[in-house]
Amino acid sequence: MRSISVPEDYQGRGLARILAEAALTYAIVNDYRIILTCKYMQKFYLSTKTRDLEERVIGPYHLLSKK
Repeated sequence: MRSISVPEDYQGRGLARILAEAALTYAIVNDYRIILTCKYMQKFYLSTKTRDLEERVIGPYHLLSKK
């Protein structure tokens, strides 16, 4: 995921969160591997991390769980 952008007129309404949830759900359903280069997506991932997501996120390295 490279970036999420919401036009200024629509910011503050939770649209980035909806986009992030949809993108990550799509990745889970389709068994994609995920590299989160977008800072928003990284923060979102860390705050909502699930086992399904942890299994699919392959980068960046600092986001990976220490096992």
